[in-house]
Amino acid sequence: MDRKLSVIFLAAVLTGAGSSVYVGAAPGVQDLGTVERGNTYDVTFYTTASGFGGDIQIEPNLFQPNSNFYSQGGDSYEFVPEEASQEDISDWISYRQDSFTVSQESRTVTIGGSRAEVNGEVNMFLDVPQSAEPGYHAIGVDLNPQ
Repeated sequence: MDRKLSVIFLAAVLTGAGSSVYVGAAPGVQDLGTVERGNTYDVTFYTTASGFGGDIQIEPNLFQPNSNFYSQGGDSYEFVPEEASQEDISDWISYRQDSFTVSQESRTVTIGGSRAEVNGEVNMFLDVPQSAEPGYHAIGVDLNPQ
């Protein structure tokens, strides 16, 4: 029997260095559920922001989440930790656009049945290779204000 392959995106909330700029993400965790090898998935995070007077650019950077992310209970993602893959999936990710702007203008979107005020979005593609190992895969995205 072929084990399932699941992918979880985790977006990090960051502040600008030496400033009071705050950039966050909605949703903070995005579970794509079971994905199929050889398929491409469209992934969108919305950005939220405060403490800035005009549009700012962000530079998203991928990272491997801390192993505590896989633990049971608390605020961590709950599943069987033994089913987590340690495979680095950063090569599976590509961005739909070259630059990302967080606007001082906000708009309302619906995310998972809830309404949220957002200031921008980060669009990515997840290309799952045929060789992907089964299990839970996680990748983090830092939203670095420039």
